[in-house]
Amino acid sequence: MKRNSLKADGMDVVHVVGNQEASGNETKPVANFDGFSVVVQRTDYVRHSVWRSGRLVFHGGHASGSMAIMDVEENWSCRPESAFDNVRFNISSAGLRDFALEQGRVPFALLRIEDGPVDPVLKGLAETFVPLVSNNSPHRKLLIDHLAEAVKAHVACRYGGIALTERKGGLSAKHLDLATQYFVSCVDREVVIDEIASLCGLSVGYFIRAFKRSTGLTPYQWLLDYRVRKAQNMLRQGIPLAQIALECSFADQGHFSRVFKAKFGVSPAAWRDRIR
Repeated sequence: MKRNSLKADGMDVVHVVGNQEASGNETKPVANFDGFSVVVQRTDYVRHSVWRSGRLVFHGGHASGSMAIMDVEENWSCRPESAFDNVRFNISSAGLRDFALEQGRVPFALLRIEDGPVDPVLKGLAETFVPLVSNNSPHRKLLIDHLAEAVKAHVACRYGGIALTERKGGLSAKHLDLATQYFVSCVDREVVIDEIASLCGLSVGYFIRAFKRSTGLTPYQWLLDYRVRKAQNMLRQGIPLAQIALECSFADQGHFSRVFKAKFGVSPAAWRDRIR
C-alpha cells in the first residue's frame, strides 16, 4: 500500500493506493480523530468491507468519483478486497465549525454518508490535490490552503445543509496593504498563508475569502499576476528570459513562457518584440 499526505488549513489530505496483491489480507482500523473523513474514489473500487463499532455496515464496490463521509470517532475499520486508489479529506470538527461561523451560520453536524453518490466536484478537487503532494513550488502552501477552502465549502453546502451566501465585506485598507506587501516580499520564497492571516487577526479561510472580495482574485491568483507584471517590466529592460524566470520565481523558463502566454496570448519573446 502506498500512502502520501499533506496538511492544509483544518484538514489532512491523504492519497492512498492499494494493489490487488495487498488487498483482502487484513482488516485495518481507521485512525480516530475529532472530525470527518470524506473519501473520494479516483478509480473503480470493485469490492471492500466496512465495519462501524464492530458491525458490518457495507460490503461491495464504489464507482470512480463516488464519495463517502465517516464520523471517525465511531471506530471504523475496513478490509480492501480489490485494488483501490482514493483521496481522503480528513477534516477536523473545529475546522468545520470555524468555517460555518465565518459564513454567519451556526455550527452544524454533517450527514453520515457511507455509500454516497458520484460527486464530480470532489473528484476534481481530489485530482488537483494529488500532484501537490510531491510538488515543491514556493507557492505550494498558498494553493493548498485555497483548495482546502473549496473542499470545506462544497462539503458544508452539499452535505452539511449550510446555504452559503456571498458576503460583501472585504479586508480593511490596512489589512489589504499589509497582505499585498507581504505577498510582494514572498515573490521568491514560500507563501505561508497562516502567517499573513494571523497578522491580520483572521482565520485562514476568512482571510482568503475577504482578500478575494477586495481584489477579485484569490491570494494565489494575485501573486501569480504580480509575478507576471514584474516579468513584463523586466522584459522592457531587455533582461534575458532565463534570468526573468529565475528572479520571478517560476519553475523554469518554459513555465514562465506558458504562464505569460496564457495571460497575454503571446510568448514573452513575441511580446518583447512587439514593444521594441
